[in-house]
Amino acid sequence: MYLIAVNAIFIFFIFGCSNSQNGIATHINIDNANIADNLIVDNIISSVELIPLKNTSAESMLSEVAIKTFFYKDRIIIVDYIFGKYVSIFDDHGNFISKIKISGEGPGEFSEIRSVSINSNKNQIEIFSANEKKEVFYSLSGVFLDERSSQFIFDDKIVIDQKNQLFFAMYLANLGLFKDGNCYELFSVDEDDAINRIKPTDQQVARKLGDTRTPNPFFKYNGMVFFCKTFLDTIFSVEDEKIEPEYIIDFKERAIPNGFWQRNQKYSEKQEAVDSENFAYLMGRFFENDRFLSIIYSYNGKSTWFILDKKTQQQINSLSIRMEKYDLNFPPPFQFSEEGFFYYVSAREFKKLVQDHPNPKILPPHFKEVAEELDDDDNPVIVKVNLIDH
Repeated sequence: MYLIAVNAIFIFFIFGCSNSQNGIATHINIDNANIADNLIVDNIISSVELIPLKNTSAESMLSEVAIKTFFYKDRIIIVDYIFGKYVSIFDDHGNFISKIKISGEGPGEFSEIRSVSINSNKNQIEIFSANEKKEVFYSLSGVFLDERSSQFIFDDKIVIDQKNQLFFAMYLANLGLFKDGNCYELFSVDEDDAINRIKPTDQQVARKLGDTRTPNPFFKYNGMVFFCKTFLDTIFSVEDEKIEPEYIIDFKERAIPNGFWQRNQKYSEKQEAVDSENFAYLMGRFFENDRFLSIIYSYNGKSTWFILDKKTQQQINSLSIRMEKYDLNFPPPFQFSEEGFFYYVSAREFKKLVQDHPNPKILPPHFKEVAEELDDDDNPVIVKVNLIDH
């Protein structure tokens, strides 16, 4: 996470105000022909937080993988359904609270974790198992509350408002559910369990949505739910019964051509086509606050930062960004938080970062002290970088 060489390039472009409420998407022009190696961004970062996830017992131990991380109220909720197969709950200081694990197939149990979400209306953790086709509900302290069967299979969901939840089915697993011969990746369910199909009226847009994947497709900002997936060139806004293009990304070089979605309908076909043609495409990672909009995109096999300053209309387009104050380099993140971005760093890697730093005294508060206390097999630490929002 530390790099000395800096290539400071800022690119200016015109960014119009969003008109999606009138059905007109905002176009964002990205000059991917001019990508910097590293850019100084001290002026856009408000703070850097360090949260060591304390390892106090065998139950509190974590793997080095976090598929999803939620920062909700005073909780940090970490999901690993690949290696550890658990949902771990810590407080916002990194103190262990509870772990929810795969336990079985009986009442209150589940044998796999397909989806984990936070229901902000009920302040509870909701875990879906496709094997049992049911949701299991827990308090924010990991106490079992209830369970219920599900009439469909899904891979993620998010609360839209007080009445509706939005569901994403990655693998088009609900053929027959809608009784019209179609599968729908996106659908909402209201408080009476009525299902609303979400389907764009534009067929070209509909083709874009077919069989493309990402583990974290939703982002919520300013009361809106955004939807973004790998291989797309579009970020959508979603309501309970409709989906509209909110931002359309126009790459200067190697943009995905017209007709691509019709010719390459399967995920494997899309993957092969974008790899062989070196197309530029979104990687399903999106962030927006009052000041900034950021996406991570792929070009020539490299993950690339794009950050738009909506106030100054400056565009950052770089393989990494850098805080000169701390002499720290940040690669594109796997996941954004509502305040910015963060990294889930193994204890071994964090110790190496501090030990190899040319001047550890200038690092953010507690970096040096935490590194000195860590053993290689301790839990990972979270490095949370918050952007200014005004």
